[in-house]
Amino acid sequence: MTASITPANSPTPKRSFGLFRLIAAAVIAAIANFVVFFLSGATGTTITTFGKPMGAYEPIVASLVPIVLAGLIVWLLLPYWRWAGRIAPVAGGIVAALTAIAPLTIVGGASGLWLAPMHIIAGAAWYLGTRPQHLK
Repeated sequence: MTASITPANSPTPKRSFGLFRLIAAAVIAAIANFVVFFLSGATGTTITTFGKPMGAYEPIVASLVPIVLAGLIVWLLLPYWRWAGRIAPVAGGIVAALTAIAPLTIVGGASGLWLAPMHIIAGAAWYLGTRPQHLK
């Protein structure tokens, strides 16, 4: 019979955030953005992107896919590049804030007024989903 003992100080990959929290933040953002989409329709606004009316599934997909995929990439890089855990939450939040300006300037009108908060919601979800766990 052989026994293996792992030393207490063995190098194990450490990650500053968990995938469950990231996915939960993405799901909450998708629900919140769907509510914003629903409210825009209730006010009589048809959100258009690239000249086409936005479908009800688009805010959900546009919230879930980028947050989960980018978060998974950062999560996989964390054991090798520690700086990714410190930079990712802030960088993603800045990108979301900057992209919130685009709907107001490019799309314009009522569509832009409804799309901008969706970008802010996604950015907040990214920040909360990827910020280091010790900052709770």
